[in-house]
Amino acid sequence: MYHTAFIDENNDVYVFGNNHYGQCIPNSDQEFIANPTKLDIKAISVACSSKYTIIVTTDGEVYHYGKIQFSTDQVKKIKICKKVVSAYCSDTNVLLVTEDNEVYGYGSNSFYQLSDKKDYCYQDNPFKLEIIDPISIGCGSGFIVYINMDQDVFVMGNQHGCPSTDPIMKLQMKAARVLCGENDSVLFTKENDVYLRCKRGLAYIKHPFKAIHASFCRNYVVFILENFDLYGMGHNEHVTNIIYKQEHITGTNYYFTPYKAIYTISGTNHLIIVNENEEIFVGGSNDLHQLEFNKSHGLNKLPIDVKMLIPKKRVSTKSARNMI
Repeated sequence: MYHTAFIDENNDVYVFGNNHYGQCIPNSDQEFIANPTKLDIKAISVACSSKYTIIVTTDGEVYHYGKIQFSTDQVKKIKICKKVVSAYCSDTNVLLVTEDNEVYGYGSNSFYQLSDKKDYCYQDNPFKLEIIDPISIGCGSGFIVYINMDQDVFVMGNQHGCPSTDPIMKLQMKAARVLCGENDSVLFTKENDVYLRCKRGLAYIKHPFKAIHASFCRNYVVFILENFDLYGMGHNEHVTNIIYKQEHITGTNYYFTPYKAIYTISGTNHLIIVNENEEIFVGGSNDLHQLEFNKSHGLNKLPIDVKMLIPKKRVSTKSARNMI
């Protein structure tokens, strides 16, 4: 993902970065949006993939900006009969949660991640999924992870490179929250224990720290610990280089950073940090104009003075990513 969208405390939506598909500003002749730009829309949730952005307005309506399957249009109002309160997406799918906690989805069904009762093809219109009482949900490339009221964990679709004979697999563990990257996912218990599942892994692996949030770059995961320190795991040359390796835990690839953070969101090769003073810092690659105002690649303050609206429940991202 090479663009960013976020909501400020006034419910205004700001976008910047690559705009090749109209994912920032539809029907624009600008290939990229150099500086954070406010859209003429009020929103309560945004979600981004590499080629599109999903916006849920304060009225519960849903708009799809950017690449639309089987269409040359760059903006589409998604028709759904209920008020939507949040959106999650990956490069393959979009999930919409309604005010009565029902989940609707559209997009690819190639791994039957949406439903084994639908065709093995792209689902153009949102339909209700067989997800009951979710308290947390995440959307990756070809898979969905959700947690129900009993803290049971379910994976729908691609079992991280190992397709299951059952399109919905219940895991033998309990969790309180899930966050998904394009190929990876993290489960948090109510005690903030961390279990990470990577794209070639067949199980969630517990890690030796407690955390409250995570976001995903390519081959790199950034965690916020309980004391608001940041830890990075993996390697992404664009992001790792902006995080100072002050302390290394022997035998692992976790790196302590000197930053305190209350929230992070990530793109493929860039990272956004909201610090304890609610200041927004960005850093990483500008290879596809995702950070045109920050060509130094270092970690620098966002060039506008706004406060980001941080989700009360730290759930699901494309990578998040639910806000990038």
